[in-house]
Amino acid sequence: MSDVRDPDESSSGSAGAGSSWPFDEFTSGNTDVDAVLSRLALLTDTPVAEQPELYSDISDSLLAELNQGRQV
Repeated sequence: MSDVRDPDESSSGSAGAGSSWPFDEFTSGNTDVDAVLSRLALLTDTPVAEQPELYSDISDSLLAELNQGRQV
């Protein structure tokens, strides 16, 4: 993981001036995982009632990527 943020920087719960959530600059180094993580940006336009389904889908997709990596 090449662009991991300092935990103190992102754990405050509030975005600093000029910050956006989710953080656009984070990458995992794996393009398939990054494609799944990019879907987190949909949360800002998703009604709260629909967010659990989106989180679940993203989680399932990340788990599938992890399992695929183990099979290689």
